[in-house]
This record gives sequence, C-alpha cells and structure tokens, in this order.
Amino acid sequence: MKLFDPFKRFFYRVSSHLNTAFGPDGAVRADAALDQVRELLPMALGVVQRIAVLTPTRTDNEIVALLREYKVDVSIPRGRKLSDRERALLLFAAASVALTNLSPNTVGSVIDAAVQLGYTAWKAGQPPRARATWVTTDGIEFNPNMAEVQDA
Repeated sequence: MKLFDPFKRFFYRVSSHLNTAFGPDGAVRADAALDQVRELLPMALGVVQRIAVLTPTRTDNEIVALLREYKVDVSIPRGRKLSDRERALLLFAAASVALTNLSPNTVGSVIDAAVQLGYTAWKAGQPPRARATWVTTDGIEFNPNMAEVQDA
C-alpha cells in the first residue's frame, strides 16, 4: 500500500495500534478523531505559519498584539517579562483560537492535536536556530553549530 500524503503514513501507523490500546469500539472513535486531525492539518499548518510571520522575534509586544488580533481571552501578567513557557502557551492558545474560528464545529481536543502536529511539521521544515556555546562538565566549550571544540 503506497501512501503519498506525508501524514497518511503517520496516521496509518498510529491507527494500526489503536485496536490494541483501546479495544475495537475505542479504536473506531480514536480513528475518527485522527481522521479529523488529518483533515485539519492543512489549515493548522497555515495558522502556525501565519503566527510565525506575525511574531518573528516572539517579543512580549508581538505576542500581545497577536492575542488582540485573534481575540484570545487570557490575562497577561504586567510588570514582568513573559517566560518562554508562557510565550509558548500563549502562542498555542492563539493558534487554537484561530483554528477554532476556521472550524467552529470541531471539538477542542482535535483542534489542539491539529495545532500541535501542524507546529511540529512546520518546525521540522525550519533551519535550526543558533544556540549558545555549551560548556561541558570538564570545562570544554562546544558550539553545536560550529562543530568545533575549544578549551575554556
């Protein structure tokens, strides 16, 4: 069986294990949810790409503007910068709201799964971000992007 859709192979493999994990009835329901996620993936990928364009540096101001644009109902702490975890959660919330607006009759768990998978697919196609130099426990500096080792 040849599968040309890049996600069909993934979903085929997952669904082949559902009967073992959930039994026949649960497998049917889980398979139906996975079909919904697969159908939403093109839209989810579009949403993730749009959010990446609107928040290129992921500053607090960019994220606040994005949340206002998508009318995400969250409270944002004032007087301090957002943590990386808070930024990620807020970007995820914005993507979920945007995808819900495009597919309003879809349950939240399917929306969230589509956003997560869309982000993973988008991220896989991006070049790696520059990382800071790592220092090993024996005092050797290593920059994974430079592939060289230097004495500290």
